[in-house]
Amino acid sequence: MGSVAKPQKDNGANGHRVLIVDDSPLSLQLLAHLIQLHGYQAETASSGLEALEAARRDPPDVILLDIMMPEMDGFEVAEALKADPRTDDIPILFISALNDESSKVKAFDAGGVDYIAKPFQNREVLARVNTHVKLRDTTRRLEQQLAEREKLIKRLDITNEQLQTALARTEGLYRITRSLITSEDIPDMLQTVTQSVASILSCEAAFVVTVNLEVPAITFFARGGPGFEALREPPVDLLMAGLSGWVIKHLQPVLSPKGMMDPREQPPARRWREALQVGAMMVVPLYYRGRLVGTMTALNRPDQPDFTEEDLAQFSAIAGQVSVALANAQLSDETAYLKRFNEGIVQGVAEAILVTDEDERITFANPAAEAMLGYSLDALVGRPCTMLFPPELNGGTRGAFVCRSGVAARFETLLQAGDGRRVSVLASVRPLYQDGEIVGSLAALTDITELKQAEDQLRQYAHDLEAQNAELDAFAHTVAHDLRSPLTGIVGFVDLLSQALEEQGDKHLSEYVRYIARSTVKMENIIDELLLLASVRAMDEITLSPLDMGRIVMEARDRIKYLIEEYGAKVTIEDGWPQTLGYAPWVEEVWVNYLSNAVKYGGQPDAGVPPHVVLGYDPPVDGSTWVRFWVRDNGPGLTPEQQARLFTPFERLHNVRAEGHGLGLSIVRRIVEKLGGQVGVESALGVGSTFYFTLPRA
Repeated sequence: MGSVAKPQKDNGANGHRVLIVDDSPLSLQLLAHLIQLHGYQAETASSGLEALEAARRDPPDVILLDIMMPEMDGFEVAEALKADPRTDDIPILFISALNDESSKVKAFDAGGVDYIAKPFQNREVLARVNTHVKLRDTTRRLEQQLAEREKLIKRLDITNEQLQTALARTEGLYRITRSLITSEDIPDMLQTVTQSVASILSCEAAFVVTVNLEVPAITFFARGGPGFEALREPPVDLLMAGLSGWVIKHLQPVLSPKGMMDPREQPPARRWREALQVGAMMVVPLYYRGRLVGTMTALNRPDQPDFTEEDLAQFSAIAGQVSVALANAQLSDETAYLKRFNEGIVQGVAEAILVTDEDERITFANPAAEAMLGYSLDALVGRPCTMLFPPELNGGTRGAFVCRSGVAARFETLLQAGDGRRVSVLASVRPLYQDGEIVGSLAALTDITELKQAEDQLRQYAHDLEAQNAELDAFAHTVAHDLRSPLTGIVGFVDLLSQALEEQGDKHLSEYVRYIARSTVKMENIIDELLLLASVRAMDEITLSPLDMGRIVMEARDRIKYLIEEYGAKVTIEDGWPQTLGYAPWVEEVWVNYLSNAVKYGGQPDAGVPPHVVLGYDPPVDGSTWVRFWVRDNGPGLTPEQQARLFTPFERLHNVRAEGHGLGLSIVRRIVEKLGGQVGVESALGVGSTFYFTLPRA
């Protein structure tokens, strides 16, 4: 660590600190002693890193820096100091045995302000240290003086601006002030302004244009003064080609002397100037609070004098007042327009609008409010808004239309009209502010009486429908159970008959019995599907668990193995089934229905093409939460009209090719939707069909 030597002598250098950096203890001791004897505080550092740490910790007034040091030489130390805003202004005096030109140049390039060669003279070192300390003190004083001067200038600018504003408001030009006081409209006010400007500046003419740059277009034009009577409103493109266009673009005033080509003018504007025999010109922007209003121009003839800087200053002051006047006038017009516009909206909207004060008294109501509430405007204004609530609600409605918390509210409530009607409304209430204080509220009321009635009817319809569905499910369940009992007896007797006929060898009667047996199997399938349909409808909540889809698919195939053999179908099953969630018994029914349909309706029997069915899935995409499974056949395909009729109960498309009862796909749809998935079909004539369903990924 560096050491600090206390000063032994006061020669006017007290309080200034010198950091001495040298890897030679002898040099450090000698320089520290020398600096100390002449009133400086001396701090020493024996390496570059130690010097950087000391300088950043407590920046010295001057640094005496050796060049040749291990690890980090003086050049690197100087560059590091200059790169740090905490130390970049400290004078660095290199002191080194290197006396060649390149070392000195490199020292100054690194940020040094002086270079002392070793062996050094004590007086030289002290003289240079004193010089740079004084220079730094002087620089600091100058910077402080400049900073104080900048502050003074800013204060003067603010004071001057305030004086200009006060002067413009209190004195101004008489005619402009009078036009403002008398609230003249914009054309009359501009005419007064141009006449006044021409008189004050003793110029031949003055004119004002206000512009709308969004269109662009000239919105107002006025000319005043004794000359240039032929001057008329110019086209907007000619205006933008001249000095006015330059002023609009740069927002700076322009003095254009006579007899000289002004490069800020484009050729069309120069020809216009020559045709009117215009000499000197002066153009200032009309600009107020970040908004360009237009320009004001003063003209003289060629035989009249040029305008001066003093004229421009006075002209700019007038323009400032005109800008304020124009901005206020335009703002007044816009405010009046917006007031009429807003009043028109409020009067014309279908929603009822009520304005209340902080005491909940109604201060405004639009025609829609009168019609909705059954009160005249006179009967509403000045009355408490609590009068609008039914007696049974009145106790809990105090403050409903007043946003005392400052937070907008949206709620449904019930109102009582003047004729006794009950009106359901959706109320949107917002606070109204004045000087930061809540002074009332604005309530927009939408009549939702018919909507509430429709909601009540819809709820009743849903309740009735649910009851009917429950009755239907109970009926299906009862019918299925009632049919199963006699069917069991039929199946048993058919088996006995079949065995007896086989023993007797009666082939004809055996065929009849087999037909009866097949019919009983179909009846059992119908009963099973009715029971399944009823059970699916009855179960409100299903616990989803991981599925072994490969096993489920194989069991579904085995269940209809007889059908596959009967139709001579080929069934292809893909491998590597993805993990999904579901309810295994139901998912198996989905596969059975899809697969049996594909076998029965696949292939092209007339052409001798047997059914070929593929069971598979779409590989899950990263980030997807669903897996799509499908059954694809090689049947004739479906038309869009046929596809639209699928998945509805008792709907069959091919009564000739296959027998059935039309419950299968409706059961599939109900099962999959209960599991949170979707069903669908993709088909085109001549290319077969793909029936799919989706399940959540595990």
